[in-house]
Amino acid sequence: HAMAAGYPAMLAYLALRFTSEGLGQTRPILLTALGGLVLNIIGNRVFMFGLYGFPALGAVGCGVASALVMWTLLGLMAWQMQVRPVFRRHGFFAGRVAPDRARLAEMLRLGLPIAGTMLAESGLFIACALIMGTLGAVQVAAHQVALNFASLT
Repeated sequence: HAMAAGYPAMLAYLALRFTSEGLGQTRPILLTALGGLVLNIIGNRVFMFGLYGFPALGAVGCGVASALVMWTLLGLMAWQMQVRPVFRRHGFFAGRVAPDRARLAEMLRLGLPIAGTMLAESGLFIACALIMGTLGAVQVAAHQVALNFASLT
């Protein structure tokens, strides 16, 4: 539940990240991800164990730290897209733009089947994990090992 506060920021961050990837600009993504990793490590320690006057929240503290990092990632990526010349020339934050309905319809025709396929695949993996969870911790661990091995290969 604590992580849920960061989901809107993560979705917006992903939109900026994929835009950066589409423009062939991977350095801003790398820098942002490394900054997020460092902040997540620090935040996890602070909120899990209650350092610097914060209460010890345990696992919930990891969720709080992750949510804060998600918002930070969005801010860092948006900042980079405003200050780097390669992004500025596209005017991403120049003002309001009226949506192009024809282009949006074209993107939806292409994107909705892809999204449906990804949703079905992800849903299947989640359903399998939930079913495995009813069998016990050893079975869940074995299932996770098998998924990691399959992803690696």
